[in-house]
Amino acid sequence: PARPGAGLRPPPEPGGRRFLFAARFDREKGVLLLLDAWERSGLGSSVPLVIAGDGELADEVRRRAARLEGVQLTGPVTRSEVGRLMARAAVVVVPSLGYEAFPLTVVEAFSRGRPVIATRVGGLPRLVDDEVGWIADADPSSLAARLVEAAAADVAVHSAAARGRYERQYTPRVVLDQLVGVYDEV
Repeated sequence: PARPGAGLRPPPEPGGRRFLFAARFDREKGVLLLLDAWERSGLGSSVPLVIAGDGELADEVRRRAARLEGVQLTGPVTRSEVGRLMARAAVVVVPSLGYEAFPLTVVEAFSRGRPVIATRVGGLPRLVDDEVGWIADADPSSLAARLVEAAAADVAVHSAAARGRYERQYTPRVVLDQLVGVYDEV
């Protein structure tokens, strides 16, 4: 039998004030949408935005980020480094423009007690709501408004809710039990 809490990450430490985007630099992942929204938000002087990744839009991302205040580019990072960046972030941003049924970045953020700002695209609205984060339309104005809301929010409340949702719905034990239940029904 599994120990209670088996497969759980330890309770998260409080995050910093920074926002984090960690994904491929392509149109579907929304990195350019995020940069447009960041510029509109005016948060650059008070909150850092860490952008981790690489891809076909890397040159454009570097060029645009260089003229924006508060944007820090890490370049390509390993999966374990993404985890460390999440641990130091306050909020994870998933500004997807392409349909993703179940983006693992959201579950990883929740497991670390990090709320998520996501676009209203694909499966994201089924995972992210106002309890565990913020949902934006896939346009710069809406995303900028959610960034500003998150920067002004009591992120600790959303963080606790994100971790709670992970523990109730997404731990390896919960997912395994659900899978076994499906097989039992068949």
